[in-house]
Amino acid sequence: MTGPQENAVRSANQSLNLSGFSRTGLIQQLSSDYGDGHSVRDATTAVDSLNINWNKQAERSAREYLRMQGFSCKGLIDQLSSSYGDAYTERQVTHGAQQTNACQEARGNLWFKNILLGMICHMPDGVDYERRKALPEVWIRTHLRG
Repeated sequence: MTGPQENAVRSANQSLNLSGFSRTGLIQQLSSDYGDGHSVRDATTAVDSLNINWNKQAERSAREYLRMQGFSCKGLIDQLSSSYGDAYTERQVTHGAQQTNACQEARGNLWFKNILLGMICHMPDGVDYERRKALPEVWIRTHLRG
């Protein structure tokens, strides 16, 4: 590992001591001109060299948001998954949201299904229509079995 990459590792660990981050969010923090200013390559190498449990990070972020503000389940999911928010993956958002009291009552509920249908609107433009249409049903079958 190069000197700049080792510095990026140190910055990553300091950031993780302060808050929860997704992989994308941490790389953005490390490489941003408003963050630590590392190159994207060094930031990516640094983050990928660490043994980070991204599900635990999503859970931590969800709990941090709920301490600051009374998010609804939908609002929490939007915040955790938004490219303008934390940019967690679908699996990480699922884990993080299900560990909080904001989404516990909604599990298995039609209301929660409607939240997922609303998530389609927030998907990147590159995702084709058939995948957008299928996502909520696949997500529900995969993640909300009980």
